Amino acid sequence: MRVLILTFLLISAGTFAQSDYPNIRLGEDNKGVYPPCEPSIAIDVNDPAKMVAGSIINNVYTSSDSGKTWTQDQLKSPLGVFGDPCIVSSPKGGFYYFHLSDPDHKGWRSDKLLDRIVCQYSKDVDKKWSKGSGIGLNGSKDQDKEWAATSLNGEEVYCTWTQFDKYNSQEEGDSTLILFSKAKHKGKKWSEPVRFSAIEGN
Repeated sequence: MRVLILTFLLISAGTFAQSDYPNIRLGEDNKGVYPPCEPSIAIDVNDPAKMVAGSIINNVYTSSDSGKTWTQDQLKSPLGVFGDPCIVSSPKGGFYYFHLSDPDHKGWRSDKLLDRIVCQYSKDVDKKWSKGSGIGLNGSKDQDKEWAATSLNGEEVYCTWTQFDKYNSQEEGDSTLILFSKAKHKGKKWSEPVRFSAIEGN
């Protein structure tokens, strides 16, 4: 009897989930360069009908109807856009789109790839994105693996990330650190990075 009841509940739950929450495809592949992956999505804390999502390398998707329909675009910045999207909604309004840099727009062919974290801001789902501000530029060191949040009132935005002496290095002297920086609303100017990790990674 217990097995029958459990089976009924599982089938009912599956049917409910499928009927009320259909899967919606946000976008198509980037024409063979990179398929859309490593997604990030944020729901407007002031208006849940508005959403922004991102995927590598430079995809941005917006919805104004609670995710029923989506518009796809390509994010652009003079500092380059090279994946690892992190999208945050601000209680003060607007969205932040954090990503990796590619200032030469040459990908792995350039030594400047990953030279900083980039933050772009848009005040609404149908508004333009800022050109982007840089975080953590430090010579030839690589900046990667960022994640972000805002203060409860939205007055500040925070970002943490990993700094590599040299990305993917096997040299014994090269290491990694976890760093932190913050900015006022809209993320135009970032504080000097503070080291969070007491111990260096290898």
